[in-house]
Amino acid sequence: MMGPEDHPDTGDSDEFKVAEEISPAAWEGVVAEENSGWRLDVWLVSQWPERSRSEIQRAITAGFFRVGEECGKSSTVLKAGDKVRARCHGATLFDERKTSWQQRTMELDILYEDEHLLVVDKPAGMVTHPGAGTREATLIEGVMGYLGLEGDDPEARSFRFGLVHRLDKDTSGALVIAKDSSSHHHLSQQFARKTTSREYIALLDGCLPEAEVQIEGYLHRSPWHRTRYQWVDRHLCEQRYPEGPPRGYRLARSHFIRTLRFAQRFDLCSVHLATGRTHQIRVHARALRCPVLADTTYGFGRHCNLQRFLKEAGHNAPFVKRQMLHARCLGFEHPRRSEHLSITAALPVDFRQVITLLRPYAHLPIAS
Repeated sequence: MMGPEDHPDTGDSDEFKVAEEISPAAWEGVVAEENSGWRLDVWLVSQWPERSRSEIQRAITAGFFRVGEECGKSSTVLKAGDKVRARCHGATLFDERKTSWQQRTMELDILYEDEHLLVVDKPAGMVTHPGAGTREATLIEGVMGYLGLEGDDPEARSFRFGLVHRLDKDTSGALVIAKDSSSHHHLSQQFARKTTSREYIALLDGCLPEAEVQIEGYLHRSPWHRTRYQWVDRHLCEQRYPEGPPRGYRLARSHFIRTLRFAQRFDLCSVHLATGRTHQIRVHARALRCPVLADTTYGFGRHCNLQRFLKEAGHNAPFVKRQMLHARCLGFEHPRRSEHLSITAALPVDFRQVITLLRPYAHLPIAS
């Protein structure tokens, strides 16, 4: 996840000290044991995954982040238990030079809503939030329109218009949005501390080696394709780097459970996440030699086997336009009430159509 050269560090800021005395923290995070020894900029990228490292570094240089009582530097080395706080004093945390965020009118599939948050069912093919080069409408801009938030609203911008986590463009399913900064902070902490529960449904282009597979290892950006990630087995990585994994390596754990096998060629799985890394399920599925069906990024460069199989079976093969991955269930603690919420998003039409075509070739899972 790391790549740009470090920005120059700056010292403490008198303006920040004044803001420290008169305003509460807009955001606060606690460094976990597994992140001890990380640089501040690297750790903040893990907490703000929608932000690039250069954006994070500009905010640090501007004096917007403190570690304990000290003004943070990009190179500040963190310890487990360190409290990192962000302030907004007359400016937003991040420079919006790359993109503009604006209200959009769109129909949202709302799964749950109250005065503090809402959970939406993101359709496949829609980007979660604007980014460099994004021209089409994004989900978060639709949420802005629904909630009546303006692009220049400093309070809304301080917590990224409620964005807590995200889904890949071609992944559908449940996504939670905070309506206020306090709820955003509480939900963000749950994701950072991995106390949420997330279940995905994946149709794999291949067969799992066992009925249940737990895979654990380190994800890192590909040195050849900066938008892709690679996986290294945890034990192999720790043998190779006894002093600790390189910067940018992030531990990821997934639990694949096969529910149905079709024609001994495709596995329908439930995937439970212990961590939530970018492209985690897709990279893990590739590592297991059975990528998510129709995943053009991690599918070994081959065409979707589904079309070929259905044509061989005498069916009119549908064109699968996106990877068969769906965020089915999202569980978390309500940010204001002592209540656990579990929100389910039904499989979308395109996913159901593929399952319907394959159902005559289904076999119950066989214990490995």
